[in-house]
Amino acid sequence: GRVSRYGLVAFASSLDQIGPLAKDAHDCGIILNAIAGYDRHDGTSSKNPTADYTSKIGMDMKGVKIAIPKEFYGEGIDKEDADAVMKAAESYKAMGAELVECSMPSLKYAVPAYYLISSAEASSNLSRYDGIKYGHRSEIGENFNELICNSRAEGFGSEVKRRILLGNYALSSGYYDAYYGKAMGLRQKISAEYDSIFEKCDMILTPTTPSVAYNADENISDPVKMYKADICTVTVNIASLPAISTTCGYNNDGMPIGMSIIGKKFDEASIIGAADAFEKTFEYGAIPIINENDAVPVEEIVYGDNDSLSAIVAKLIKADALLILTDIDGLYDKDPHKDEDARIIPVVEEITEHLFEIAGGKGSKFGTGGMITKLQAAQIATEVGIPTIVMNGGDSDNIYRVLEGHQVGTFFTAK
Repeated sequence: GRVSRYGLVAFASSLDQIGPLAKDAHDCGIILNAIAGYDRHDGTSSKNPTADYTSKIGMDMKGVKIAIPKEFYGEGIDKEDADAVMKAAESYKAMGAELVECSMPSLKYAVPAYYLISSAEASSNLSRYDGIKYGHRSEIGENFNELICNSRAEGFGSEVKRRILLGNYALSSGYYDAYYGKAMGLRQKISAEYDSIFEKCDMILTPTTPSVAYNADENISDPVKMYKADICTVTVNIASLPAISTTCGYNNDGMPIGMSIIGKKFDEASIIGAADAFEKTFEYGAIPIINENDAVPVEEIVYGDNDSLSAIVAKLIKADALLILTDIDGLYDKDPHKDEDARIIPVVEEITEHLFEIAGGKGSKFGTGGMITKLQAAQIATEVGIPTIVMNGGDSDNIYRVLEGHQVGTFFTAK
């Protein structure tokens, strides 16, 4: 593994892993930088060189291929959860990523395979907790056998006992090949299916759980139902892959919905970068629109100009606002490149012919159509009730200032 497990209480040695828990993907990268690396005290610790796991923060999602395995969005997955993750997928698509539909047929066997493997390994790992060398020691016991039985009975909870019993049964003579052997065969099959997907794609997007978190007192009497809740995540441990989970939406009761981004082996930096890219848009509800001549590699879609394209997209998706970036601070009453006394127009309530006359010409040499096309875009958007702001894109913080309610650039009010 990427992170040493030295000091961790062993549960299932081939499945256990340590990862950071943080407020966002960027912080996960910072923490992983501190804890990753080879440790001679952990026999499963990887000697692969570590990287800077924040190196892909701010990565361009254009051209990134994201796999969408259909089994993760079908039977057993709440519609609200599946819809929220697919909406996140569309956000990645808007950033320039390519969504690739694929299949993972063995997913339906993942939970039983995982619990057979993990329980078998847990029964072996936990055998050391006998009250003599390790773990709780009972005060009751007339002899060696009674001491061990009472120590384990008192020290282990009902769920731990259940898994030890299942593990011992799976490893017992006559049942090893029927249960544990088949589970290990499924492990190889699941790993092979992931390898096949990663031959065509860079990462995989799935729900984190089939439903939102249940209350603390729910499902405690139905362990099988609780086990099934792990279906979206256990394959990552089975195949020894890195993954990151982040919030991608909320259900009707306001409960958070999680999505998981699964990456290739030892490619933690990419999934952290991808999670960060989504978090930045999800936090503010913003969707970036790519220039038309960058979005289509072969034959350009002709809308006339990029500004009009952005307005049309905003209209189609019923956006709450349209932000148009340019190389000047907004609409001026004169050409700011020629007149030092030019003043910015902070608010425009109606787009008139006079404004088009003020904006005349092709704009600066750094522009992408000049102020005229930006006025035309604002006209398209405001006519369907979408307020528009034209502002300087040279300072990326301007976007955050607008979304936080500050006056930036020229604001065109919606009709």
